[in-house]
Amino acid sequence: MHWFAWFDTRAAEAYAAEVVVEFCRIHAAAPGSDAKRARQAERYDRLVRDAARFAARERLNFYQRSKLLHAIEWGLAARSVDPEAASGLVRALVLARWRVG
Repeated sequence: MHWFAWFDTRAAEAYAAEVVVEFCRIHAAAPGSDAKRARQAERYDRLVRDAARFAARERLNFYQRSKLLHAIEWGLAARSVDPEAASGLVRALVLARWRVG
């Protein structure tokens, strides 16, 4: 039954776990100099671009994209990331979808 694939979110949830780990690495790095802040911003932008490319490459449907974003948000909450920072990442991912996919 091919239409069951519409509900298959395993790839999205696995990728969400990778995004959470990378975001925590970026977020945990204390910004110091301007150069360090610029590298941190570039890593954040790359994370958002890569996630948008993943969604486009995997041809995630609405349900799978929703599960991806939800898994990222809850994964960050489980790691006690500031809710405002987590919401900012999710908003950036939603907006990046319109630029890439």
